[in-house]
Formats: sequence, C-alpha cells, structure tokens
Amino acid sequence: MTAVVRAEQDSRLDRLAAEYAQLKPAVDAQTKRLKEVTEAIKVELVNTAPGETHVVLHADVLDNPLQLLRISLPAAAGLYPEISGSHYRCNVRFLTWKGLATRSAQTEVDVPFILSCCT
Repeated sequence: MTAVVRAEQDSRLDRLAAEYAQLKPAVDAQTKRLKEVTEAIKVELVNTAPGETHVVLHADVLDNPLQLLRISLPAAAGLYPEISGSHYRCNVRFLTWKGLATRSAQTEVDVPFILSCCT
C-alpha cells in the first residue's frame, strides 16, 4: 500500500470518526429512551382461538399508552403476526406465508405466543 493511499484512508477514517462523534449524543439519547420503554414491559402468555383476532386492552394502559409491542412465537410455528391498532388497543392476527404469488392466509389453529407490552 502506498503512502498516498494510506493517507487517504486515514483521512476518511478521521472524517467518519468526526461525523460519528457529532451523532453520538443523539444515539445515546435514543438508546436511553428505548431502555426506559423496554424496562416498563408487561409480559402476558396468550393463546388465540382459530380464526380469531386477539384484542388487547389493559385498564392501566388507558393512563399509559403503549409505546412498543413485541410478539414472541416459536421459530417452528411458521407464522408471522399482523398487528394493527393504536396506543390504547391492538389486534393481532397470525398469517401463514404462501409465497410471493399467493396472498397470505390467517391460520386456522390455536397460536400460543408471548405478548410483551411496553408503556
């Protein structure tokens, strides 16, 4: 590697480090906020009936709207969640993947999952 190429690389790395230093306070603030949100987590084991949409509403959520919702499924389930709603309620449906050419369909079996709500 020539001295000119090495100097150009060093210059780029210095510029990148300077730009990162400017962004670091924002990254740290977002990391802190995300940690606060996830520490306020409520976990609930849920089992949906076939073909139903599960509606979630906790009395204490009315005072503290949901900020983050996490669905945990076994990897072998072969399903993915479709979530809709607002800060005060959510609907969850589980769909099967049938490829790009076919529309996904709602599952017809009971789906046990873990619902984590962060306020």
